[in-house]
Amino acid sequence: MAGFVEPELLAHLHAMARPTVLIDLRVLGFRSVNIDNVKGASLAMQHLFESGRRCVAFIGGSLAHYSIAQRALSYRKAYFDAGLLFDPTLEITARPAGRSRRRHGTPDR
Repeated sequence: MAGFVEPELLAHLHAMARPTVLIDLRVLGFRSVNIDNVKGASLAMQHLFESGRRCVAFIGGSLAHYSIAQRALSYRKAYFDAGLLFDPTLEITARPAGRSRRRHGTPDR
């Protein structure tokens, strides 16, 4: 199983006691395969900055998802590490209900 999975389905799978591997999702009691989201986002941002890009947007799903939150954290940190100012209006994420939003209370356009 990959990505977000409803808690009720996870509970059902756990109760079945069958071998299950989650992909891109960490949940106590399950085995999982995950990438290094922090390192991946950091390398991507480093490449973009080295290519002369300075205005890079982050568009992602809900920050409630562990992988998305890790990528967003690394995205912001990359600006700091490069000595550049971070523009919070360039970070656009989905609310858990699916509506997009801009961080720090910036209104949707």
